[in-house]
Amino acid sequence: MRTTRSLPITQIALSILLLLRVMAAGQGATLVQNRAVDEVRSNAPRQNNLTGQSDEGREVPPAPKMKGDDEFGEQMILARRAHAEPWTAGAISQYFYTNNVALTPKNELEDTYFRTGFFAQYTNRIVNDWFLDGAISSYWFLHGKYDFFNFHLFRAEVGVTRRLPWLNDSFASVHYYWFNIADPELRGSIFQNHMLNLNLQKIWKISRGQQLTLGGSADLCLAARPAGPGRHELTAYVNHSLRVTEKWTLQAGLRGGFFHYPDMNRSDWNAGLSVGANYGITDWARLMLSLYATTNHSNLPAFSYNNLATGGGLALQLSF
Repeated sequence: MRTTRSLPITQIALSILLLLRVMAAGQGATLVQNRAVDEVRSNAPRQNNLTGQSDEGREVPPAPKMKGDDEFGEQMILARRAHAEPWTAGAISQYFYTNNVALTPKNELEDTYFRTGFFAQYTNRIVNDWFLDGAISSYWFLHGKYDFFNFHLFRAEVGVTRRLPWLNDSFASVHYYWFNIADPELRGSIFQNHMLNLNLQKIWKISRGQQLTLGGSADLCLAARPAGPGRHELTAYVNHSLRVTEKWTLQAGLRGGFFHYPDMNRSDWNAGLSVGANYGITDWARLMLSLYATTNHSNLPAFSYNNLATGGGLALQLSF
């Protein structure tokens, strides 16, 4: 039996923001951030060891062997590509089970939810190791039982990423982003927020098909409406990726963060564990399986909770 009842806007916004962070916990910085870094890594100019000049802008023989060149699939970018592919677009559909849909400290409610939507991103070099990227995404979250938690999320962002040549495979970025949470029929806005993201991450190539990423980020709330759910975030994360075969990739991640809500005199310590597996069906389609475990401890006991979410889905992605 479906449950449909009205909740105060602020309460809905708070619940939705917590739900969004449960989802984001298992995905590292963000999917958009990771796609931007991947594009920067694959398009970063490499210096010719013989001439000392960049190979950018002209066809060259395969580049000298670099750290990480034994990675599965990385041979695809050893030669400078004649035509860049700055655009990436795709769609994602995932189905999840959660043991605590309302994110409450007790009397947890089980539910399932469906997440589906699309994204588009542009990433290109500005000059040397500086890159510009922008992205939009639109997702619906539809619950099986407690449908008053259904919502639509639209997000737009733009920023710059700097490859740090003195720290191999390190990246620093600054992004501005805006998101709007609305009812699933898009009839009205529930919550809007403008934020500034600062991110620094370092990637280590451990062995063939295996890498470790360590990073930290700060999300600063610039303007929120209503103001109550607006918060500042400080987060540190570590992610491990292992390409088992040409088709299968395994990931695991840990994330810890401090959230401060200035208009509510509220502070939370939040930690998350994620485990996932991706299967590459084709070059443009992959199957995703994941499990997220999150714990939140707040100075306001009503906002402390534990949550487990697990599920899977399909992602489609094209670059051009």
